[in-house]
Formats: sequence, C-alpha cells, structure tokens
Amino acid sequence: MKIKYKIAGIFSLTSFLIIGFIGGFLYFLFANNIEKQFKERLLERAIIAAEVLLEKDNFSPVKYERVKARFLQTLPEEKVFYIETNGSTINYSGLPPQIIDTSSIEGSLTQKYEFYKIGDLDFCSLYYEDNEGDFIILISAKNTEGIAELNFLQKALFFIIFISLLIIAGVSLVFANQILKPINRMIIKVEEISGSNLQLRLNEGKGKDEISRLAKNFNRMLSRIESSFFTQKNFIQNASHELRTPLTVILGEAEFALKSSDLSPDDRLAFQKIYQQADHLREMLNSLLHLSEIKNSGASSEYKLLRIDEVIQKTVIKINETLPSRVIHLEYKNIEDLNENSFVITGNELWLEIAFTNILDNALKYSNNKPVKVFLEDKLSSVCINVEDQGIGIQPQDLSKIFSPFHRGNNAKTRKGYGIGLALTENIIKIHKGFIHVTSIMKKGSNVIIELPKDSKT
Repeated sequence: MKIKYKIAGIFSLTSFLIIGFIGGFLYFLFANNIEKQFKERLLERAIIAAEVLLEKDNFSPVKYERVKARFLQTLPEEKVFYIETNGSTINYSGLPPQIIDTSSIEGSLTQKYEFYKIGDLDFCSLYYEDNEGDFIILISAKNTEGIAELNFLQKALFFIIFISLLIIAGVSLVFANQILKPINRMIIKVEEISGSNLQLRLNEGKGKDEISRLAKNFNRMLSRIESSFFTQKNFIQNASHELRTPLTVILGEAEFALKSSDLSPDDRLAFQKIYQQADHLREMLNSLLHLSEIKNSGASSEYKLLRIDEVIQKTVIKINETLPSRVIHLEYKNIEDLNENSFVITGNELWLEIAFTNILDNALKYSNNKPVKVFLEDKLSSVCINVEDQGIGIQPQDLSKIFSPFHRGNNAKTRKGYGIGLALTENIIKIHKGFIHVTSIMKKGSNVIIELPKDSKT
C-alpha cells in the first residue's frame, strides 16, 4: 500500500473514531434527556390521575374541571390503574400480570414513586395518601414521540458521520498528496540515476525540513558512490590495459616459438603449456571485464529495438561456424499466431549475444555435443526462450549456486570453464528486466528458461 493511502487511511480512521465518539456521546445525552422528560410527564400524569380520582371533594368545581381537563390530555397508549393498599399489603387483583413489577411497585411505598419499563411501555408507580385511604396509582404509556426523535437523531448522526468520513478521506488524500509531492519528485529523479549518470543530484531546496535534509544526505551519499565507482572503473580500465599487454606479448612470443622447427620436444611442450595457460588467463580476464562492465553499467541509452529470434539465429550461426559438428535446433511455438512484431524487445544486442552464447556453449559442452533444442515462444507481454540439452545434468545441491561467480559443479570440473559465464548471463538478463530459471535432472539434461519483456510500443 502506498504511503499516501496509509496517511489518508490513518487520519480518516482517527477522525471517524473521534466523530463517532462525539456522536455516540451526544446520542447518549439526548436519549437520557428524553427519558428524563418522559418520566417527569409520567409522574405528572400519575399525580393528575390521583387528584381526579381522590381529590374531587377537596377541590372547587372550577379547579376540579381544570384538573380534569389536564387529565384528558393523555399520553400515547396511556393506561391508569388504581391499586388499593393497606400498609405494606398491596391488592394486585384486577391488574394484568404482564405489567406487574412487584419490586418497583412495592418500592414506591417507601420512595413515594418508582419507574420501570416493560417492552416499549414505561411505567410510573405513585404512592398516594388520601383521607379515603392509601392508593398506588400505576400509569403506563409509550414514548412514541421520544422514540421517533431518537430514530431521527440516529439516522442523522449516521448520515453526518458518513458524509464527514467521505469529506475527511478526500481532504486527507489531497493533503497526503501535497505532503508527499516532494518525495515523489525525489523518487522520479532517483529512478533516472544509474551507473552512467551518477553526476545527477536531487534538488535540495532552500528549506530546513526533513525532505531537504534527506535530499542533502542522499546527495552526499551519491558523491561518495560516484567517487568509489569511478575509482573502481579507472582501476578496471588500467588493470585491463596493464594485464592485456603482457598477456598479448606472452601469447605472441609463445606462438612464434611454437612455429620454430628447432624446438626440442620438451621445449615445445613447455611453450604449449605457456600458450594454453596464457590463453586461459586472457579468456578469464575478458569474462571478468564483461561481468564488471555489465554490473556497473546502466547503459539503457545503448538499447534499441531488436528481434530476439534474430539475435539467437546469429548466435547459432557463429557457433556452427566455429564448430560445425555442433547441432542446435531452433523451433518456434504457436507459429500460426506470429506476426512482424513478434519477439521484438528493447535491449543491447551485443550483451544478449554474449548471454545466449554462454548458455548454448554450456548446453553443447556438457552434453557431449548431442543436439540442443531452442524453443521460442511469443507471449502477450514477454518473449520466452527455452534451451534444452541432453547433458550430464546439474546436481541438486549446485542448482542454487550456479549463478555465483567462479562456482562450478562437482560433475563439471573435468570440462574446461571458469564459472563466470552463467553469472555474466544472469546479470545481462537482469538489466534487461527479465528472469532466468534453470531446472535439471541428473544424467538426462538441463532446461534453461529465459523470459524477457517485450517492447511496450509493439
């Protein structure tokens, strides 16, 4: 997940929790207030009901009519029950059993009044003392208006929280984009930096914030890397020149000496060994220099559009010209679906030739010159090259190490090689944003699968 989405998500979640808490707190206060007001109205109704029934002889006609008029203004689903009491004895006869809460009703004898709730109905039990006797007025009603107000408040709060969350998410995403814009510019600039343009630097800006400090520290690191890189590059170039010159002289002198007819058998054998070892050293030096060049170069500017099947055909022709006895079969898969844009990739032709030469040379060398098959398949977004040989195979413990420089399998040490070819090949495939995978069965052969991305414009 991108950082901007994380920032927006965390900020939105935090805001949602805060707004949700405030909304829940307001709902709780509002619900308590509605309940309190309704209980007050229930108690008032219970007192009015008691006055209408029990205080008629104590009120003037005008006042009684006024009280009676108030009594007629009932609550929703209101019912009034008069219960006679004699001390602590309560006569429940005539009361529906489903509305009796004995603890609350009996509690009103000492507390004067008690409230309780059964289902949607609210009850008020009022103990009323009169000269005609003591009574408990039990009144029930449904807080229809309060329930409707709470439902409306609940829906309103949910709507407000939802809209607020959408607004906060949008605003936080915009702010996250603004905050991360300098970092995104840095990322784009960093992606442009490679071994061929280490002189590029990030814009440090004029601020003293964390972004500026990061850019300054990154530029300092780039300067150190650039210095180390060019020191290494110069060393490789100088070492290459200094090593190649004496090697060329040694090879030339050994070759010249071998042409002489005056050499004794022992001298000829000595010069042959000198020539072979010098030639071996030259090939190893060339491979190491190629490997170093591939690892240190980001020469995408040297890439061009090319057909990978043509590169492989040229490689096969060169191998056959060198050793005509070697047989390589090139086959196309799904040939009926191929077109002029099939097998077109962007790459460095010379490097790819080196990679395929290494693979095909290994396939032939370790299979005692048995035929090697190369299968080409044009996929939707990539080109797949499958090289199959009938060789000695690779031991399981060596499969994970075959791309390590100078590593050679135990069963391959009897054949000429330096352990650099596959390491070089892997690096070439990687800089072309492809991958290489090797499978093998002992004494049956190996299978090298290479997949390279196609050019996006084709």
